[in-house]
Amino acid sequence: SYEKVVPLIPVLESPTVRKLPQTPDLPNILFVGIDSVSRLQFDRHFPITARNVISGQGFHTMYGYNKVADNTFPNLTPLLTGLYVENLWNETMNAQFDYFPFIWKEYHRRGYQTLYMEDAPIMHTYNYEKKGFADPPTDYYLRPYYLAMDSKTKDYCYLGRVELEVYYEYLLDFMRAMSARKQKYFAFHFMARLTHDILNNVGYFDPIIDRLF
Repeated sequence: SYEKVVPLIPVLESPTVRKLPQTPDLPNILFVGIDSVSRLQFDRHFPITARNVISGQGFHTMYGYNKVADNTFPNLTPLLTGLYVENLWNETMNAQFDYFPFIWKEYHRRGYQTLYMEDAPIMHTYNYEKKGFADPPTDYYLRPYYLAMDSKTKDYCYLGRVELEVYYEYLLDFMRAMSARKQKYFAFHFMARLTHDILNNVGYFDPIIDRLF
């Protein structure tokens, strides 16, 4: 027998979301994070992306951005909420994270479709030794897909394909679907599996990420 997990991008409608005005000036937001990679390491391991994207399309390097703690959870939370973890949560709390003021909530209220995906379910920022979410935090939430896919992933491959290509194929499909629907989006994708333990693996990302742009 043959079994394959296929993620979908259904059309979603929400009565709580206001319609966006028809203007090309509103930007789409795509955030791609790579675990354990500093700016200098990015320059070293991503020559294709750095040359074709950073240099060629008017991107700006945030030289003043620095980590504020030791691991992903206390570093991503300020980026996504504007607040330090200590202002929102502590280890004595038996709570899920639905109440966090994530930035994608504001985009959702303003009519954007939102996406949140991380490629390593066992190390998920808000699930590793934590309670996760009671409800999907965004319109499109890929954790169920990654959990189903994870059991069939071996040596960074899924059913004969490099898993990174599978992830980015979905992200590209999402962006194309939103464009076809004339729908603005906020997409947040954080990658950890390939780089968390062996940083030199990060170079495999370069030609794949370059395709996004």
